[in-house]
Amino acid sequence: MFQANVVSNLVRGLDPIHTKSVNLRPGQVFQGTITHLYPGQLAQLQMGNMQLSAHLEAQLEKGRQYWFRVQAGGEGIPRLKVLENVPPQTRESGAQPQNIQQVLRQLGLPQGGNHERLLQHLSQQNLPFSRANLAAGAELMQQSQLAARESMPIIQNMMQQGLPMSRDVFQAMGAMAQNQSFGATAEGLMQQLGQLTSGNPQAAQLQQMLGNMLQRSDPMGMTSFGQSPTDTPRLAGVFHGLIQQVQGGNPQLQEQALSVLRDMGVIRSGEGAQTLMDQFKAAVLRPENQAMVQTLWPQLFSGNQAGMPLSQMSSQAVFTMLMGQVQLNQSGAMESLTQLLMGGQNPSQGNQQGNTPLMAVDSLDRWLHTQPAATQQLMAAVTEGRPQQFMMAGSQDVAMLRQFLQQMGLQHEQQMVQQFDKGEQMNARQLDTLKGQLMQFLQQNQSLPQAVQQQAEFLLSRLTGYQLMSMDQQGPTQHLLFQVPVKMGDVFQDMTLQWDGRKKSDGTIDENHCRILFYLHLTELDETVIDVQIQKRVVSITVFNDIEKPEAFQLLQPLLESQLKEKDYHLSSLKWQQPETDSLPPHLKPQPGDSLWRNHDDQGYQGMDVRI
Repeated sequence: MFQANVVSNLVRGLDPIHTKSVNLRPGQVFQGTITHLYPGQLAQLQMGNMQLSAHLEAQLEKGRQYWFRVQAGGEGIPRLKVLENVPPQTRESGAQPQNIQQVLRQLGLPQGGNHERLLQHLSQQNLPFSRANLAAGAELMQQSQLAARESMPIIQNMMQQGLPMSRDVFQAMGAMAQNQSFGATAEGLMQQLGQLTSGNPQAAQLQQMLGNMLQRSDPMGMTSFGQSPTDTPRLAGVFHGLIQQVQGGNPQLQEQALSVLRDMGVIRSGEGAQTLMDQFKAAVLRPENQAMVQTLWPQLFSGNQAGMPLSQMSSQAVFTMLMGQVQLNQSGAMESLTQLLMGGQNPSQGNQQGNTPLMAVDSLDRWLHTQPAATQQLMAAVTEGRPQQFMMAGSQDVAMLRQFLQQMGLQHEQQMVQQFDKGEQMNARQLDTLKGQLMQFLQQNQSLPQAVQQQAEFLLSRLTGYQLMSMDQQGPTQHLLFQVPVKMGDVFQDMTLQWDGRKKSDGTIDENHCRILFYLHLTELDETVIDVQIQKRVVSITVFNDIEKPEAFQLLQPLLESQLKEKDYHLSSLKWQQPETDSLPPHLKPQPGDSLWRNHDDQGYQGMDVRI
C-alpha cells in the first residue's frame, strides 16, 4: 500500500527533499568501520552509508568496527579517539549487548533499561550522539506515555535537527508523529467548548477562533457552527458547485446539474442552461433586486469597477463572471442567489411554478441526503471540488492561505521577542492567533474536562511541531512544513504542504525557484502526492497515486495552463504516476513489508559530504 503519511515519516528522520550531511562535534560518540588506512594516522571510515576521513590516535585494523569519540582540536579533518575497553567487532555482527553495556560504562551512564535501548537504536541508525543527548533521551522515554519503539524515532529526529532535548519539544514532535487529524481535532474541540462558554470568556474566544478558521477551510461551505442541520449556509457550497457544473465542459455533468435545478424548481421542465442564464441576467439588472446584488457582489459597487457594463454583456458572460465571484458566506446569501436564479420574483410568491427560494433549498437538502444513483457522479464532482469553490471562504488566491497561516500563530514567539526587545507588553493582536489563544486558555483554565484538555494540548503541540519542522534552514534555502484542514465530504482532513525554495536577499522565498509537495487523502482518489517543481517560473507537476490515470486527468491541462499563465508561470509537464518502486523518486519509495516509508539511512545515498 502506497503511504502518504509524510509527517510521521519526517519525524522518523526522512526528509523528502534534502540530503542530510553529518556535523561531528567534540564529545560525540558514534560507531564506524575502518575501510582504508593511510600514512600519518589518517583513515577512511564508513558510518552507515557515509564515508569520512579522520585522524586516529591508535593503530586500528582495517575492516573492523569501533566506537569513536570526537576530540577537540581537529582542523579540517575530525580527530577521533577509540573508546577504551570496548572490543572491536565485525560489521556484520552489529552492536553486541556486551559492547553496548561497555559504551554505557565508558560514558558513566546506567546500564540496561532505556539507556541501553536508546543506545542500541542510535547505533542501528548510525547517528552520532553525545552523553548529554543519550541521558536526556532516556529520561524523556521514562516520562513519556508512548512505547519505546515510538519514542526512540522522535528522539532520533530531535538529535538530527539539533533541537533542545526538552519535554515540550518531545511532545511537539510526538504530536507531529500521531495519526490524529489537526482539522478533526479542532472541530471536536470547538464543539466541546460550546459547553464551557457560559462565564468563560477564554473558551468563547477560542471557540470563535476555531469556528472562523474551520469555516475558511471548508471549500464546500458546509460547516455549520451552532446552526441547525437544515440551516442553508451548510448547503451553499454544494449549490455553488452545481452552478459551476452548469457552465462546465462536461455535457453529462451539466445535464445532471440542470436536472437537479429542475427538481429544485429553479428552472422549469425542459428548460436548459441558456434559459437559466437569461433569467439570471434579467433579475440582476432589475432595480428592485439591487440590494441582493450588492450583498452577493459588493465589488460591483466599490467604485473601482471598469470595463463593459453588465447590461451590454451576454447572459453567459454575466453568469460566468458573477458566479466566479459570488460571496455566499453570509446569512441569507444562498436564498438571495436562488431567488435571482429563479428570475428575482417576490420570495413569498415564488416563480411561475409557485416555488420559493426556501422550497428550493429544502429540495437541495433532500437531494444531498438521498443522492440518487443517477446523480452520484455529479455529487462526486461537486464534493471533490473545483478551484472556484474555495471562493466560498471569501478569499482570493493565496491570500486565504497566507491569512490562515497568520491566524495559526506560527510566528507567535518571534512576535513576542520583537515586542520584548521594544519594551512593549503583549497586545490583543498577540492573542488573535490560534496558538496565542490556546496558550492563554490552558494557562487560565487549570480544571478542564479531560477531552477538552487533551484536544487543546494536542493542537498546541502540533502547532509547535510545525514551527520546529520548519526550522531546517540550509544555506540559501528555506524549508517550510505545515498542514491546512480541508473539509472533504462530512469530515475534516489535513492537507500537508512542504515547501522548499531559495531565499532572496531580503529573506523571502524566491517564487521563481521552489518546490512544493502536497500530501492529500481524497474520497475517491485516496492517498495522493502532488510534486510541483518550479525553475525560472517553469512548472512541472507529477501526481503520484495508486490507481490508474483517470481519463479526465489530461482534460485539466488546458485549464491548469491558462490559470498558471495568468500568474506568469509556464506549465512544462503534467504527469500521473503510479508509485511503483522503479518509477518513484527515492524519497517516495515505500519499504517492502513496512507500513511506513523507509528511514533516511536506508535510502542508499552514497558519497554524502561531511560537514565538519
